[in-house]
Amino acid sequence: MWWCGISSSCKPVDVLGPRSRAPIADHGCIVIDHLCIDQKNKTEKSVSVAAMDTLYRSADWVIIALLDIEVHLAQQAFLRDFIKDYEDPAHEFGATPHWGESPPYFQKHPVFPRFFYTIFQSRWFTRAWCSHEMELGENHIFYVPCQPLEDTGDVNELFSFTATFLWDMLVLSAEIPQRLGPPKR
Repeated sequence: MWWCGISSSCKPVDVLGPRSRAPIADHGCIVIDHLCIDQKNKTEKSVSVAAMDTLYRSADWVIIALLDIEVHLAQQAFLRDFIKDYEDPAHEFGATPHWGESPPYFQKHPVFPRFFYTIFQSRWFTRAWCSHEMELGENHIFYVPCQPLEDTGDVNELFSFTATFLWDMLVLSAEIPQRLGPPKR
């Protein structure tokens, strides 16, 4: 499934849209391991961690909140346009949009590699257990807070995307010469 979007809603059913309502509505179980497990209780932690394989393997959706990073305004503007290309029904299902273009898409749009590196700077990608979550779960949805348009005190919008979108960003990033770190701003 290709899916990504920017929304001010925090409810997965609303953000995911009609194609995804049934699986979530039918099952209704959400486990947030760092909130549900008492990390200070060694007995509870060992029993719960042992059950994680089953929980992630059985989950219809694994929801990952990358709350330690933020999608900047320029990235939001770019992504709103990119999403239109990405979700265009005329686009061949299973193919990475803009793959094989010359010059590579990441070179033509420098804001995209900055977003890509922002995502991978999240602490989530440094935790060993997280790669295990990716292997066990079937469908992943990532949520990243967006930088507010104004300092109004309103709740930030969330940028959300699937693991397929993440994979497609990796494919596009592989078309550019290797760098030793994030692009300069």
